[in-house]
Parts: sequence; structure tokens; C-alpha cells
Amino acid sequence: MYDDGWHVIMCEPKVLHVASFPDSHENGKAMAYDYCDFLNNKYCDKNINQEWPKPKNKKRLEYHAEQLMLLLSGGKVVWSEDGDEVIGVD
Repeated sequence: MYDDGWHVIMCEPKVLHVASFPDSHENGKAMAYDYCDFLNNKYCDKNINQEWPKPKNKKRLEYHAEQLMLLLSGGKVVWSEDGDEVIGVD
């Protein structure tokens, strides 16, 4: 499993294999980096309970609907500094 490709490993509180991305894919390394950034933003950098409320939470659904509308608007998308949220359209 660890022979080739890019692997995302959790180091604390215990060592755990989280995900693998193929080395043969031209974007395998970029996908692994993006996945690490996503996990750090969701689980390490912020309080998970405040950032991601329960799935049936109406506010969360409205947020995702708003993000989809911005992405589908056809304009030039403006991303947040971390690149994990659409903050507007030019």
C-alpha cells in the first residue's frame, strides 16, 4: 500500500494512514496537498463543532446552496485566502 503514490498520514495522537493518491496521475501530488489542507482546516485549525454543525442544520444547507449558486453564476469566482470558500464573483 505504501510503495508508490502520495500518502496522507496522521501523526498525532497516533500514526494512521488516512488517504492515498496515485503517483501515476499527473495531479496526484497536488491532490494530496489539497487533501492535507482540507483536513487541517476542518480538524486542526478550527473548532470542528463550530465550523461543521450537524448535517440537518438549516444554516449549513443554506451555506452550501449559496456556494453552489456562486460557483454556477458564470462569473469569475473569488476564493477565500485558504481557497476553501467562494467569497464572491466578479
